Amino acid sequence: MPNFEQNATARRLLKSLSVQLHSHGSQSRGTESEKRPESPAVSSTFRWLSIVRPGIVALALGIVSAPLATFAEEKLQPGIFATTPTVSLFDGKTLGHWTRADFGKEGVLEVKDGELILGRGNPMTGVLWKGPELPGSNYELSFEARRVEGNDFFSAVTFPVKKNACTLVLGGWGGGLTGLSSINGSDASENETTGYFEFQKGQWYKVRIRVTDDRIDAFVDDKPLTGVDLDGKQISLRIEMELCRPLGFASYRTQGAIKNIELRQLPAADKAN
Repeated sequence: MPNFEQNATARRLLKSLSVQLHSHGSQSRGTESEKRPESPAVSSTFRWLSIVRPGIVALALGIVSAPLATFAEEKLQPGIFATTPTVSLFDGKTLGHWTRADFGKEGVLEVKDGELILGRGNPMTGVLWKGPELPGSNYELSFEARRVEGNDFFSAVTFPVKKNACTLVLGGWGGGLTGLSSINGSDASENETTGYFEFQKGQWYKVRIRVTDDRIDAFVDDKPLTGVDLDGKQISLRIEMELCRPLGFASYRTQGAIKNIELRQLPAADKAN
C-alpha cells in the first residue's frame, strides 16, 4: 500500500479516536452506535487495516491501549474459571466484559431485550471478550444464536484452543456452510470439517463447542455438527478473525443475535464424552 494512503488512514483513525475519547463518559453501557470513519473497501486494504490500524494509533499517541468500551460495574474476577464450574459471560443487560471488534465500517453493536445484537456491517461486525483470562482446553462454550437478516454467517465464534484460537463458522459462504477455520492453514470451506446446515432466518439455535486436549467438537441443538482430532493439526485463525481473539463473535453483511453465553469447565469424566 502506498505511504500516502497509510498516512490518510492514520489521520482518519486519530480523528475518530479523539471523538470517541471525548464522548466516552456519555456512552450508553448497552450500545455502541457512534459513527465510524470510512475505511477503504478493497479486500486487501481491509485485511491490512485489521492488523496495522491498532499499531498506527498506538504509535501516533504514544500509548499501548485505550479501552473505549463501558463495562458493567460488577466484573468477573481473575481466576474465576478455575474456581467456578459454569460461568455466565453475558448478563443480557449490558456489554459487560465485551467490546467492539474494530473491523471498520461495522454495524451497530447493542444489547436489546436480553440479546447481544451484531448489526449488519460492511462487511463485518464483531465483539470480543475483554474479561478474565479464559481456559485454553477442557471446557465447553455454549450460546444461542439466530440470523435476524442477511444471508451469510451471523455468529461465527472464535474461541481458545490451548495457546491458539479457532473459529466455528455458522452459515457462511452464502448462508449454509459450517466448519472450523483454520486447520493446517485451510479455512472452513476447504478442510475436513466443512459441512452444510440450513439455518432458518429468525430461528434460535443452541450451539455448544467442546475443547479438550485432544479434540474440538461442535454441536447445534445437541446434535453433532463437526469435529476434529487435534493430533498433528495446526490450529490458527483467518487473518481478519484475529480481531476476535481469544473469544469473540462476528457476522458478515448480516445481522445476528446472541444470548445465554456460558463457559463450563469439563469435569474429568466429561472430557472423553
